[in-house]
Amino acid sequence: MDKKNIEIQYADDETGPAELLTDGVARVVDMPVSGELVRNSIVQLDSDPNDSERIPGVAGVIYSPHPRKSLVDFHCDHQEELLRSILQGQGSDVEAVHWSDAPGGTLVVAHEEEIDPSKLAEALGIPQDEEDFDDEE
Repeated sequence: MDKKNIEIQYADDETGPAELLTDGVARVVDMPVSGELVRNSIVQLDSDPNDSERIPGVAGVIYSPHPRKSLVDFHCDHQEELLRSILQGQGSDVEAVHWSDAPGGTLVVAHEEEIDPSKLAEALGIPQDEEDFDDEE
């Protein structure tokens, strides 16, 4: 079967690409910012992607390569590179979302249970705004 890319509803306020694997089953291609999904999650779709009336949503997660997802902020390119290299070295999947109104941004980190990206950042001297960037579960 040839790869077929479709758009799915990652969360109420976020859509993105997925690779249709079989009827009703797809692999998440990008790293969603909101919700529980992470890149390479295998999901059951809630509707037929060939139905042009609406974008299919996720009925359930069949497989997730990482059990947790956290948001970690950084304030310059050096901090982004430092956090990314350490977290990826620990097997995490990391995607950067850059702020449009200031230098820096947020890392969306899919990771194992025993890794705490926010505590790592703080240990490295990178302040975290606890009110804006709580871990998602």
